[in-house]
Amino acid sequence: MIWEKSCGGIIVFSEEGQEKFLVIKQLSGYYGFPKGHMEGNETEEETALREVYEEVGLKVNIIEGFRETLDYRINKNIMKEAVFFLMISDEKNVTLDKNEVLEYEWLDYKETWQKITFEEEKEAFLRAYEYLKEVKNER
Repeated sequence: MIWEKSCGGIIVFSEEGQEKFLVIKQLSGYYGFPKGHMEGNETEEETALREVYEEVGLKVNIIEGFRETLDYRINKNIMKEAVFFLMISDEKNVTLDKNEVLEYEWLDYKETWQKITFEEEKEAFLRAYEYLKEVKNER
């Protein structure tokens, strides 16, 4: 069995008090969040920030305290661990890496929930959204 590890981000942008989340359509046709493989001696956070920048051209900040891990089988020989961080962007001007991402949308909570392809990522998104509400209530 081969294990692969990817890290990425659930990215939020606030506009006029309304939260929008970045959803991408991958080359495979699936909708989800930017993520990719760890390289060299990178930390999970470094990988997530690099992958977000490479795939969508955003420099984002990680919101401390949220880390979600998903384990799933890609095929009979490959298991994958995907680690997601909650991230905030100060801008919404996306520059896609067309070799990895077909399209993107900034969506509200309900639209994001409906758009994400895989149940595991929907669950991670739900937990990120709940955490975001918690953090905002503490301010």
